[in-house]
Amino acid sequence: MDSDSLCLVDAQVVIDGYRYSFFDALVGGHAIALSGWVRTEVQFYKAPDGTRVPIVLDSLIQTGTVLVEHATVLELTTVVSRISSRRLGRGELESLALVAARGYWFCTADQPAVRAMNQLGLLPRWMPLAELYPEAMTALPSVEAAKYQRAAV
Repeated sequence: MDSDSLCLVDAQVVIDGYRYSFFDALVGGHAIALSGWVRTEVQFYKAPDGTRVPIVLDSLIQTGTVLVEHATVLELTTVVSRISSRRLGRGELESLALVAARGYWFCTADQPAVRAMNQLGLLPRWMPLAELYPEAMTALPSVEAAKYQRAAV
């Protein structure tokens, strides 16, 4: 994947990107998008002391640094009718619909989402964070970094 190819990221990538301070660098070097549902889901992360830290994406979206993509009803129903998993959230479902219909890449560590990508024949469009932005692996604790590796799934 080259840096101009649009890659959707799931909510956990955004949350970890803010929690471990690599999100700005990630979006600075890649064409990154969120599904509409993921945009709605990512509101805050919890700091080590338990306080909620807001995730403010407005300026990144307003400047076009991060895009927000919305799947159509047809795109969503097409994907939902073809997968067997009921463990996917709205953000993952919408992201999968966008990958299937528009050929985007998808960066996720969500195992049910990766399995659904495989079921849909979309696994070649999966982009683990370790491959999309390898520098993030040094920012993440080892237990967190492991889930973002291709071998983890």
